[in-house]
Amino acid sequence: MASTYTERCSPALAGLVAWLLESADELAGAMAAEIHEQVEELPDELHDESLRVCRAHLSTIATLLRDGLEPRPDLLPTEAGLFARAVARHALPVDAVARKYRVGHAALVRLATDALSAMPLSAEELRVAMGTMLDWTFRYVDVMTRVALEAHQDELAGWLQTADAARAHETRAVLRGEAVAEEEASRRIAYELARTHLAVVCWADADDVSAAELEAAVDAARRLAGAEGRMTLELGRGVLAGWVSGFTAPDPEALRAGWRGAVRGDAISIAIGDALPGIDGFRRSHEQAMICQRVAKLRCRRRTVAATYAETALVDLLTQDLDAADMFVRRELGPLADDDDATRRVASTVRVYFDEGCSHIGAARRLGVHGNTVAYRVQKAGRLLGRPVEERQMETSVALLLLDVLRRVQPRVAV
Repeated sequence: MASTYTERCSPALAGLVAWLLESADELAGAMAAEIHEQVEELPDELHDESLRVCRAHLSTIATLLRDGLEPRPDLLPTEAGLFARAVARHALPVDAVARKYRVGHAALVRLATDALSAMPLSAEELRVAMGTMLDWTFRYVDVMTRVALEAHQDELAGWLQTADAARAHETRAVLRGEAVAEEEASRRIAYELARTHLAVVCWADADDVSAAELEAAVDAARRLAGAEGRMTLELGRGVLAGWVSGFTAPDPEALRAGWRGAVRGDAISIAIGDALPGIDGFRRSHEQAMICQRVAKLRCRRRTVAATYAETALVDLLTQDLDAADMFVRRELGPLADDDDATRRVASTVRVYFDEGCSHIGAARRLGVHGNTVAYRVQKAGRLLGRPVEERQMETSVALLLLDVLRRVQPRVAV
Protein backbone atom coordinates (compact mmCIF):
# COMPACT_ATOMS: atom_id res chain seq x y z
CA MET A 1 0.00 0.00 0.00
CA ALA A 2 1.39 3.42 -0.97
CA SER A 3 2.41 5.66 1.91
CA THR A 4 0.30 8.71 2.68
CA TYR A 5 1.49 12.29 2.25
CA THR A 6 2.04 12.71 6.00
CA GLU A 7 4.11 9.55 6.23
CA ARG A 8 6.33 10.72 3.38
CA CYS A 9 6.48 14.27 4.75
CA SER A 10 6.87 13.58 8.45
CA PRO A 11 6.12 10.68 10.80
CA ALA A 12 5.24 13.33 13.39
CA LEU A 13 2.44 14.68 11.17
CA ALA A 14 1.24 11.14 10.55
CA GLY A 15 1.03 10.71 14.32
CA LEU A 16 -0.83 13.99 14.63
CA VAL A 17 -3.36 12.92 12.01
CA ALA A 18 -3.92 9.60 13.80
CA TRP A 19 -4.38 11.45 17.09
CA LEU A 20 -6.92 13.84 15.55
CA LEU A 21 -8.98 10.96 14.16
CA GLU A 22 -8.83 8.84 17.31
CA SER A 23 -9.58 11.71 19.72
CA ALA A 24 -12.09 13.67 17.63
CA ASP A 25 -15.02 13.38 20.05
CA GLU A 26 -13.02 14.39 23.11
CA LEU A 27 -11.25 17.22 21.27
CA ALA A 28 -14.51 18.55 19.83
CA GLY A 29 -16.01 18.64 23.32
CA ALA A 30 -13.05 20.59 24.69
CA MET A 31 -13.09 23.05 21.78
CA ALA A 32 -16.85 23.64 21.95
CA ALA A 33 -16.68 24.23 25.71
CA GLU A 34 -13.90 26.79 25.29
CA ILE A 35 -15.72 28.55 22.45
CA HIS A 36 -18.89 28.96 24.50
CA GLU A 37 -16.88 30.07 27.52
CA GLN A 38 -15.05 32.83 25.64
CA VAL A 39 -17.67 33.96 23.10
CA GLU A 40 -20.38 35.14 25.46
CA GLU A 41 -22.75 36.16 22.64
CA LEU A 42 -23.01 32.52 21.51
CA PRO A 43 -26.17 31.10 23.15
CA ASP A 44 -25.95 27.87 25.15
CA GLU A 45 -28.75 26.41 23.07
CA LEU A 46 -26.32 26.22 20.13
CA HIS A 47 -23.82 24.09 22.05
CA ASP A 48 -24.79 20.91 20.18
CA GLU A 49 -24.34 22.76 16.88
CA SER A 50 -20.90 23.91 18.03
CA LEU A 51 -19.96 20.37 19.01
CA ARG A 52 -21.11 19.04 15.65
CA VAL A 53 -19.19 21.60 13.60
CA CYS A 54 -16.01 21.21 15.71
CA ARG A 55 -16.10 17.46 15.14
CA ALA A 56 -16.60 17.98 11.39
CA HIS A 57 -13.68 20.43 11.19
CA LEU A 58 -11.36 18.06 13.05
CA SER A 59 -12.22 15.23 10.69
CA THR A 60 -11.71 17.46 7.65
CA ILE A 61 -8.39 18.82 8.93
CA ALA A 62 -7.08 15.31 9.59
CA THR A 63 -8.18 14.07 6.15
CA LEU A 64 -6.69 17.01 4.24
CA LEU A 65 -3.41 16.82 6.17
CA ARG A 66 -3.23 13.09 5.56
CA ASP A 67 -3.79 13.51 1.82
CA GLY A 68 -1.49 16.52 1.47
CA LEU A 69 -4.25 18.86 0.27
CA GLU A 70 -4.39 22.62 0.73
CA PRO A 71 -7.55 24.14 2.28
CA ARG A 72 -10.09 25.22 -0.35
CA PRO A 73 -13.69 26.40 0.03
CA ASP A 74 -15.03 23.33 -1.79
CA LEU A 75 -13.24 21.01 0.67
CA LEU A 76 -14.72 22.51 3.85
CA PRO A 77 -17.37 20.47 5.71
CA THR A 78 -21.01 21.26 5.00
CA GLU A 79 -21.55 21.64 8.76
CA ALA A 80 -19.57 24.92 8.63
CA GLY A 81 -22.13 26.58 6.38
CA LEU A 82 -25.05 25.14 8.35
CA PHE A 83 -23.58 26.49 11.58
CA ALA A 84 -23.03 29.92 10.05
CA ARG A 85 -26.68 30.02 9.02
CA ALA A 86 -27.83 28.86 12.47
CA VAL A 87 -25.96 31.66 14.27
CA ALA A 88 -27.30 34.16 11.74
CA ARG A 89 -30.82 33.27 12.86
CA HIS A 90 -29.77 34.26 16.37
CA ALA A 91 -28.62 37.62 14.91
CA LEU A 92 -25.08 37.24 16.24
CA PRO A 93 -22.79 40.13 15.21
CA VAL A 94 -20.08 39.41 12.67
CA ASP A 95 -17.26 40.04 15.13
CA ALA A 96 -18.64 37.37 17.48
CA VAL A 97 -18.76 34.87 14.62
CA ALA A 98 -15.15 35.65 13.64
CA ARG A 99 -14.06 35.42 17.29
CA LYS A 100 -15.65 31.99 17.53
CA TYR A 101 -13.30 30.69 14.83
CA ARG A 102 -10.25 32.38 16.37
CA VAL A 103 -10.99 30.81 19.75
CA GLY A 104 -11.55 27.41 18.16
CA HIS A 105 -8.27 27.66 16.27
CA ALA A 106 -6.36 28.68 19.41
CA ALA A 107 -7.81 25.71 21.29
CA LEU A 108 -6.87 23.31 18.48
CA VAL A 109 -3.32 24.66 18.28
CA ARG A 110 -2.85 24.31 22.02
CA LEU A 111 -4.17 20.74 22.06
CA ALA A 112 -2.17 19.75 18.97
CA THR A 113 1.01 21.31 20.42
CA ASP A 114 0.56 19.28 23.60
CA ALA A 115 0.06 16.11 21.54
CA LEU A 116 3.18 16.72 19.44
CA SER A 117 5.25 17.56 22.53
CA ALA A 118 4.28 14.21 24.07
CA MET A 119 5.58 12.27 21.03
CA PRO A 120 9.12 10.81 21.06
CA LEU A 121 10.58 13.41 18.67
CA SER A 122 13.92 15.12 18.40
CA ALA A 123 14.03 18.87 18.89
CA GLU A 124 14.35 19.40 15.14
CA GLU A 125 11.50 17.02 14.29
CA LEU A 126 9.29 18.78 16.83
CA ARG A 127 10.19 22.23 15.46
CA VAL A 128 9.41 21.21 11.85
CA ALA A 129 6.16 19.45 12.77
CA MET A 130 4.90 22.38 14.84
CA GLY A 131 5.82 24.87 12.14
CA THR A 132 4.02 22.84 9.47
CA MET A 133 0.97 22.37 11.69
CA LEU A 134 0.74 26.09 12.55
CA ASP A 135 1.20 27.29 8.95
CA TRP A 136 -1.37 24.83 7.56
CA THR A 137 -4.02 25.41 10.25
CA PHE A 138 -3.74 29.20 9.87
CA ARG A 139 -4.40 28.79 6.14
CA TYR A 140 -7.35 26.50 6.91
CA VAL A 141 -8.88 28.95 9.41
CA ASP A 142 -8.40 31.84 6.99
CA VAL A 143 -10.35 30.04 4.25
CA MET A 144 -12.93 28.71 6.69
CA THR A 145 -13.59 32.11 8.28
CA ARG A 146 -14.09 33.84 4.94
CA VAL A 147 -16.55 31.18 3.75
CA ALA A 148 -18.42 31.10 7.08
CA LEU A 149 -18.75 34.89 7.29
CA GLU A 150 -20.08 35.06 3.73
CA ALA A 151 -22.69 32.39 4.55
CA HIS A 152 -23.54 34.22 7.78
CA GLN A 153 -24.00 37.55 6.02
CA ASP A 154 -26.10 36.05 3.23
CA GLU A 155 -28.38 34.29 5.69
CA LEU A 156 -28.60 37.29 7.99
CA ALA A 157 -29.56 39.65 5.16
CA GLY A 158 -32.42 37.41 4.07
CA TRP A 159 -33.53 36.37 7.56
CA LEU A 160 -33.85 39.89 8.96
CA GLN A 161 -36.41 40.75 6.30
CA THR A 162 -38.85 38.05 7.44
CA ALA A 163 -41.69 38.24 9.94
CA ASP A 164 -40.29 35.11 11.62
CA ALA A 165 -37.05 36.98 12.36
CA ALA A 166 -38.89 39.85 14.04
CA ARG A 167 -40.94 37.43 16.11
CA ALA A 168 -37.87 35.42 17.11
CA HIS A 169 -36.08 38.64 18.13
CA GLU A 170 -38.99 39.73 20.31
CA THR A 171 -39.38 36.26 21.83
CA ARG A 172 -35.72 36.17 22.84
CA ALA A 173 -36.11 39.63 24.39
CA VAL A 174 -38.96 38.26 26.52
CA LEU A 175 -36.84 35.24 27.50
CA ARG A 176 -33.98 37.54 28.53
CA GLY A 177 -36.37 39.30 30.88
CA GLU A 178 -36.20 42.67 29.16
CA ALA A 179 -38.72 45.09 30.60
CA VAL A 180 -41.88 44.98 28.51
CA ALA A 181 -45.57 44.93 29.44
CA GLU A 182 -47.28 41.55 29.12
CA GLU A 183 -49.93 42.86 26.75
CA GLU A 184 -47.35 44.60 24.53
CA ALA A 185 -45.12 41.49 24.48
CA SER A 186 -48.11 39.34 23.51
CA ARG A 187 -48.81 41.60 20.55
CA ARG A 188 -45.19 41.56 19.41
CA ILE A 189 -44.80 37.77 19.47
CA ALA A 190 -48.39 37.03 18.35
CA TYR A 191 -48.97 34.75 21.32
CA GLU A 192 -51.15 35.35 24.37
CA LEU A 193 -48.96 35.54 27.49
CA ALA A 194 -51.80 36.10 29.99
CA ARG A 195 -52.32 32.33 30.23
CA THR A 196 -50.65 29.34 31.86
CA HIS A 197 -47.73 28.08 29.77
CA LEU A 198 -46.08 24.71 29.40
CA ALA A 199 -42.72 24.99 27.63
CA VAL A 200 -41.19 22.10 25.71
CA VAL A 201 -38.01 21.41 23.78
CA CYS A 202 -38.29 18.89 20.94
CA TRP A 203 -35.14 17.53 19.35
CA ALA A 204 -34.00 14.83 16.98
CA ASP A 205 -30.56 13.29 16.62
CA ALA A 206 -31.46 11.65 13.31
CA ASP A 207 -30.82 13.69 10.15
CA ASP A 208 -34.02 12.48 8.47
CA VAL A 209 -36.34 14.36 10.87
CA SER A 210 -37.58 17.52 9.17
CA ALA A 211 -38.46 20.91 10.61
CA ALA A 212 -42.09 20.21 9.71
CA GLU A 213 -42.03 17.04 11.83
CA LEU A 214 -40.70 18.99 14.81
CA GLU A 215 -43.49 21.55 14.35
CA ALA A 216 -45.99 18.68 14.24
CA ALA A 217 -44.46 17.35 17.45
CA VAL A 218 -45.27 20.63 19.22
CA ASP A 219 -48.83 20.35 17.88
CA ALA A 220 -49.00 16.84 19.39
CA ALA A 221 -47.71 18.25 22.68
CA ARG A 222 -50.51 20.83 22.68
CA ARG A 223 -53.16 18.14 22.19
CA LEU A 224 -51.74 15.76 24.77
CA ALA A 225 -51.38 18.48 27.41
CA GLY A 226 -54.93 19.72 26.84
CA ALA A 227 -53.85 23.19 25.73
CA GLU A 228 -55.23 25.65 23.18
CA GLY A 229 -52.46 28.09 22.23
CA ARG A 230 -49.03 27.26 20.84
CA MET A 231 -45.91 28.91 19.46
CA THR A 232 -42.41 27.76 18.51
CA LEU A 233 -38.87 29.10 18.32
CA GLU A 234 -36.06 27.44 16.38
CA LEU A 235 -33.06 26.83 18.62
CA GLY A 236 -30.76 25.14 16.12
CA ARG A 237 -30.65 22.36 13.58
CA GLY A 238 -32.97 19.60 14.76
CA VAL A 239 -34.00 21.48 17.95
CA LEU A 240 -37.27 23.38 18.42
CA ALA A 241 -38.57 25.17 21.51
CA GLY A 242 -42.31 25.34 21.94
CA TRP A 243 -44.94 26.70 24.31
CA VAL A 244 -48.50 25.42 24.70
CA SER A 245 -50.96 27.32 26.83
CA GLY A 246 -54.48 27.57 28.14
CA PHE A 247 -56.62 29.40 30.68
CA THR A 248 -56.38 26.19 32.71
CA ALA A 249 -52.97 24.62 33.31
CA PRO A 250 -51.73 22.20 30.63
CA ASP A 251 -50.82 18.77 32.03
CA PRO A 252 -47.09 17.86 31.74
CA GLU A 253 -47.61 14.29 32.98
CA ALA A 254 -50.35 13.59 30.42
CA LEU A 255 -48.01 14.89 27.74
CA ARG A 256 -45.13 12.70 28.90
CA ALA A 257 -47.30 9.60 29.22
CA GLY A 258 -48.83 9.90 25.75
CA TRP A 259 -45.76 11.03 23.85
CA ARG A 260 -44.57 7.84 22.20
CA GLY A 261 -47.99 6.97 20.87
CA ALA A 262 -48.57 10.40 19.35
CA VAL A 263 -45.38 11.17 17.40
CA ARG A 264 -42.32 9.48 15.95
CA GLY A 265 -41.32 8.46 19.45
CA ASP A 266 -38.37 6.54 18.07
CA ALA A 267 -36.93 9.70 16.53
CA ILE A 268 -38.12 12.80 18.43
CA SER A 269 -37.42 13.46 22.11
CA ILE A 270 -39.19 16.00 24.30
CA ALA A 271 -38.21 17.86 27.46
CA ILE A 272 -41.10 19.39 29.40
CA GLY A 273 -41.15 22.26 31.90
CA ASP A 274 -43.76 22.96 34.58
CA ALA A 275 -47.06 24.67 33.77
CA LEU A 276 -46.60 28.26 35.00
CA PRO A 277 -48.68 31.44 34.57
CA GLY A 278 -48.02 34.73 32.80
CA ILE A 279 -44.96 36.23 31.18
CA ASP A 280 -42.73 35.11 34.04
CA GLY A 281 -44.09 31.57 33.70
CA PHE A 282 -43.37 31.70 29.96
CA ARG A 283 -39.69 32.36 30.76
CA ARG A 284 -39.33 30.04 33.75
CA SER A 285 -41.00 27.08 32.09
CA HIS A 286 -38.64 27.46 29.11
CA GLU A 287 -35.62 27.55 31.44
CA GLN A 288 -36.91 24.35 33.04
CA ALA A 289 -37.42 22.64 29.68
CA MET A 290 -33.84 23.53 28.67
CA ILE A 291 -32.51 22.13 31.96
CA CYS A 292 -34.62 19.02 31.45
CA GLN A 293 -33.18 18.56 27.96
CA ARG A 294 -29.62 18.85 29.28
CA VAL A 295 -30.20 16.16 31.90
CA ALA A 296 -32.14 13.92 29.54
CA LYS A 297 -29.26 13.99 27.05
CA LEU A 298 -26.82 13.17 29.84
CA ARG A 299 -28.85 10.20 31.02
CA CYS A 300 -30.07 8.82 27.68
CA ARG A 301 -27.46 9.46 25.03
CA ARG A 302 -28.49 6.67 22.67
CA ARG A 303 -32.29 6.66 22.75
CA THR A 304 -35.19 9.06 22.52
CA VAL A 305 -36.90 10.23 25.68
CA ALA A 306 -39.90 12.09 27.08
CA ALA A 307 -38.92 13.72 30.37
CA THR A 308 -40.31 16.36 32.70
CA TYR A 309 -38.48 18.96 34.75
CA ALA A 310 -39.92 17.44 37.92
CA GLU A 311 -38.02 14.19 37.33
CA THR A 312 -34.73 15.81 36.23
CA ALA A 313 -34.35 18.82 38.54
CA LEU A 314 -32.40 16.94 41.21
CA VAL A 315 -29.96 15.44 38.72
CA ASP A 316 -29.44 18.91 37.25
CA LEU A 317 -28.41 20.27 40.64
CA LEU A 318 -26.10 17.30 41.24
CA THR A 319 -24.37 17.48 37.85
CA GLN A 320 -23.50 21.17 37.60
CA ASP A 321 -19.89 20.12 38.30
CA LEU A 322 -19.28 16.71 36.77
CA ASP A 323 -15.75 16.41 38.18
CA ALA A 324 -17.04 17.04 41.70
CA ALA A 325 -19.87 14.55 41.10
CA ASP A 326 -17.35 11.94 39.94
CA MET A 327 -15.22 12.51 43.06
CA PHE A 328 -18.29 12.17 45.29
CA VAL A 329 -19.32 8.90 43.64
CA ARG A 330 -15.85 7.40 43.99
CA ARG A 331 -15.60 8.44 47.62
CA GLU A 332 -19.03 7.13 48.61
CA LEU A 333 -19.19 3.91 46.59
CA GLY A 334 -15.60 2.76 46.20
CA PRO A 335 -15.61 -0.73 44.60
CA LEU A 336 -19.41 -0.60 44.29
CA ALA A 337 -18.84 1.78 41.36
CA ASP A 338 -16.94 -0.89 39.38
CA ASP A 339 -18.29 -1.50 35.88
CA ASP A 340 -18.44 -5.31 35.65
CA ASP A 341 -21.84 -6.97 35.20
CA ALA A 342 -21.96 -8.54 38.66
CA THR A 343 -21.24 -5.25 40.47
CA ARG A 344 -23.75 -3.42 38.27
CA ARG A 345 -26.44 -5.91 39.36
CA VAL A 346 -25.55 -5.39 43.01
CA ALA A 347 -25.65 -1.58 42.67
CA SER A 348 -28.98 -1.58 40.83
CA THR A 349 -30.44 -3.93 43.46
CA VAL A 350 -29.43 -1.52 46.23
CA ARG A 351 -31.17 1.34 44.40
CA VAL A 352 -34.41 -0.66 44.20
CA TYR A 353 -33.96 -1.77 47.82
CA PHE A 354 -33.80 1.88 48.90
CA ASP A 355 -36.78 2.78 46.70
CA GLU A 356 -38.80 0.05 48.43
CA GLY A 357 -38.05 1.39 51.89
CA CYS A 358 -35.26 -1.14 52.54
CA SER A 359 -37.70 -4.02 52.05
CA HIS A 360 -36.21 -7.27 50.72
CA ILE A 361 -39.69 -8.48 49.75
CA GLY A 362 -40.62 -5.27 47.90
CA ALA A 363 -37.29 -5.19 46.05
CA ALA A 364 -37.59 -8.88 45.13
CA ARG A 365 -41.08 -8.29 43.73
CA ARG A 366 -39.91 -5.38 41.55
CA LEU A 367 -36.80 -7.17 40.34
CA GLY A 368 -38.52 -10.53 39.76
CA VAL A 369 -36.02 -12.43 41.90
CA HIS A 370 -36.13 -14.36 45.19
CA GLY A 371 -35.93 -12.42 48.43
CA ASN A 372 -32.77 -14.33 49.36
CA THR A 373 -31.13 -13.02 46.18
CA VAL A 374 -31.87 -9.46 47.24
CA ALA A 375 -30.53 -10.13 50.73
CA TYR A 376 -27.32 -11.63 49.29
CA ARG A 377 -26.74 -8.69 46.96
CA VAL A 378 -27.39 -6.13 49.71
CA GLN A 379 -24.91 -7.93 51.97
CA LYS A 380 -22.36 -8.01 49.14
CA ALA A 381 -22.86 -4.27 48.61
CA GLY A 382 -22.15 -3.74 52.31
CA ARG A 383 -18.88 -5.66 51.99
CA LEU A 384 -17.87 -3.53 48.99
CA LEU A 385 -18.76 -0.33 50.85
CA GLY A 386 -17.12 -1.45 54.07
CA ARG A 387 -20.31 -0.65 56.01
CA PRO A 388 -24.00 -1.60 56.02
CA VAL A 389 -25.82 -0.04 53.06
CA GLU A 390 -28.33 1.58 55.42
CA GLU A 391 -25.51 3.60 56.98
CA ARG A 392 -25.14 6.90 55.10
CA GLN A 393 -28.21 5.88 53.10
CA MET A 394 -28.87 9.35 51.69
CA GLU A 395 -25.29 9.73 50.44
CA THR A 396 -25.25 6.21 49.01
CA SER A 397 -28.60 6.75 47.27
CA VAL A 398 -27.41 10.02 45.67
CA ALA A 399 -24.13 8.42 44.59
CA LEU A 400 -25.99 5.53 42.95
CA LEU A 401 -28.20 8.01 41.12
CA LEU A 402 -25.13 9.85 39.82
CA LEU A 403 -23.32 6.63 38.94
CA ASP A 404 -25.66 5.87 36.06
CA VAL A 405 -25.33 9.41 34.68
CA LEU A 406 -21.54 9.45 34.89
CA ARG A 407 -21.24 6.15 33.08
CA ARG A 408 -23.01 7.73 30.12
CA VAL A 409 -21.09 11.01 30.24
CA GLN A 410 -17.67 9.46 30.87
CA PRO A 411 -17.71 5.96 29.36
CA ARG A 412 -13.93 5.85 29.40
CA VAL A 413 -13.92 6.15 33.21
CA ALA A 414 -14.58 3.21 35.52
CA VAL A 415 -17.47 4.94 37.29
